[in-house]
Amino acid sequence: MLPDWALTPIPLFALMPSRMVPAKTRAFLDFIQPRLNAG
Repeated sequence: MLPDWALTPIPLFALMPSRMVPAKTRAFLDFIQPRLNAG
């Protein structure tokens, strides 16, 4: 729709309270990471 317009890239981190990440959270992070990197 607006090919010449884009947001300025910013770092984004996902912090978890422990190393044990629930399967649903891991699945979401695995899903969203390539889409955010492609942006």
